[in-house]
Amino acid sequence: MLVPSFIKDKNLYERRFKPISVLITIFSVCYAMLFFRAENVETGYEMSRSLLGLNGISIPEGIFVHLGPLKNLLHTFGVTADSTAGSLVTYGSIYCITYLCIALFLPNSLDIVRNNNPALGFSTKRYKPNDLMFNNYLSKVFIWRPSRLWAVIIGIAIALGIMSLQRISVFLYWQF
Repeated sequence: MLVPSFIKDKNLYERRFKPISVLITIFSVCYAMLFFRAENVETGYEMSRSLLGLNGISIPEGIFVHLGPLKNLLHTFGVTADSTAGSLVTYGSIYCITYLCIALFLPNSLDIVRNNNPALGFSTKRYKPNDLMFNNYLSKVFIWRPSRLWAVIIGIAIALGIMSLQRISVFLYWQF
């Protein structure tokens, strides 16, 4: 791993800067996706301004009424209540947190099949379990071995993938 030269202690880098670099990467990718998904650059800038709160900040009224004394503090900063459903914010937050935990704490596909030469130039001799973002128990459990359990898991994943093909989805790259 590359550690910047101004950091003398590698353990300090692992503890403090690695999580910060993960957050910076996630926010950068999400911000870039904003422009990628927008119809044009002007729409991307407008969405970016809204995301940063430059067009005002509002909280669903169902959540705003339960904030108690914090409500007055937010109101002094210009935060207003609107009539949108608070359940959408709640469900969206739950989805984001769930998917973020899946991405950060579960091993990726190379980690799962690391004992079976998953890619050209991938050497298990160079691979160390400490190279995982978060070295945890799940990274040791999710190692692919030929078994009935893995056959069932992969079969279910394939079946779910095939069943989802029946839904209509917009082909994103068609815009280019």
